Amino acid sequence: MESVVRFAVIIAVLTSLIGHEIVALTGNDWVDVRVDGWKQTPYRPPSENTKLTHRLYTEGGVCTCSDLHVPGTIHGPFLDKFKPRRDHEVEKYSAETLTEEEPIVSCRMLSPISYAGGGITVEPLGSVKVVGLIIDKEAFSETKEQQYKLNIRSTMEFGDLAVYSRDVGENVHFEGNNTKTLNISFTNSPSSIHSLNAMLASLVYHSTFYDINIRDILEVKLLDFNVLVHVHVLRRPRPKLYNLSLTDDITQKVTVVTKTFERYECIERLVDSVNKYYPGMTIVIADDSETPQQILGSNVKQFIMPYKEGWFAGRNLALSQVKTKYFVWVDDDFIFTENTKLENFIEKFEDSRVSLDLIGGFFEDVNGTKYILSVFFKNIEINAGDEDGDCMLRNRGFQRNVEEYPECMIVDLVTNFFMAKTQISKEVGFDPEFERVGHTEHFIDGFGKLRVASCKDVFIIHKSDKNNIKYKKFRRGGESSHISRYYGHEQYILFKNNLKCYRLG
Repeated sequence: MESVVRFAVIIAVLTSLIGHEIVALTGNDWVDVRVDGWKQTPYRPPSENTKLTHRLYTEGGVCTCSDLHVPGTIHGPFLDKFKPRRDHEVEKYSAETLTEEEPIVSCRMLSPISYAGGGITVEPLGSVKVVGLIIDKEAFSETKEQQYKLNIRSTMEFGDLAVYSRDVGENVHFEGNNTKTLNISFTNSPSSIHSLNAMLASLVYHSTFYDINIRDILEVKLLDFNVLVHVHVLRRPRPKLYNLSLTDDITQKVTVVTKTFERYECIERLVDSVNKYYPGMTIVIADDSETPQQILGSNVKQFIMPYKEGWFAGRNLALSQVKTKYFVWVDDDFIFTENTKLENFIEKFEDSRVSLDLIGGFFEDVNGTKYILSVFFKNIEINAGDEDGDCMLRNRGFQRNVEEYPECMIVDLVTNFFMAKTQISKEVGFDPEFERVGHTEHFIDGFGKLRVASCKDVFIIHKSDKNNIKYKKFRRGGESSHISRYYGHEQYILFKNNLKCYRLG
């Protein structure tokens, strides 16, 4: 578990690092300073030279662990004894994903063939018109040959080709209809080419090989020209719709989700605060304490797990019980306040102008002082490597502003206080291998799947339990976990994500 550090520690540590640049926001007073186009509590951003250095070392080669120019410890290298196993898994993964890759479509210059390089999609075992295939009659105006041949074939042999045109002139002939290869002959005359294009306008691709997500390539040959038309065989998933009730009450849209371990005073305080501001909202709690205690509340769903089953296993269990479209994740030592405005999250999710899957908030203390600090939002950068894996950097900062909501920015990682769409979060999940420590690991799993933002208009209190000795024993891996016993946290991350090293800045 990688929850937020106590505010006093944050202030002390960060002040020592960047001096006067820590600013707290008290009450409704905002001290905004523009940094890279986003208004936030000021911190020292990376210099342009540093940003450039992060990327230059991959130019003309592969990343090296010695070139990870960001603060923090370098984790790696990956141990040789695990390498054969990972190589085997990478080979299988590459083979499984190869047919799903978006193809490179090359459009030939001065070709007599017009075509759609992509965008043709068909259901498995279904049929689709091969649109856009046209032969330019002007290309034959100065040629001396009288007879031409056009060849179209399914190179992957995932489908058959057929034409259904009734307008076939006497100078146009074809063979191989409803097979993998279609051969068409035609003469050099305007009427013949007109009939040919009419035939091509009726060209249909029939999927014959069942798979939910593969790509076929149609090779079209004419004279010395050769073009490729890509057909995507895709079983489109059905929408997952929520909230059949006629009410638009937020309690029907959002579930509060948390995991607790040996901190009943904290979890009961959290439940009370949720019920104060959102009475009736369902609260799902995964509990792997040694001696479970009942957490009262008609809206509380408490799921008892085996003792010390683990941090991410509990998150998975809790998430699996969410029935609403959205859920808000909180640690058990958080407290809702009047500034925990979940409606602000919902507004952005339901705005058709933006597309977000997970939105993080910020923190305040019991006195109403708000903290918008750079440690609460980060980017993840993957730099290409070699057969030994890639290099990963976690840096402070953001990717861009959200134009429609200037209080928000696009990032890769936020704190343990966020709202997310239930369906895609279930698809990403929480790896139960991470029993004691885990936060960044979830966002790595969501890399390229989750659109993440951080917004400074929703706050929550983090009031940690300082004197819980039993909890501290397990905090940050103090008690050995499955990972630490068999291969170690670091080696597991390197193995799972095909990395040679990573650095957490």
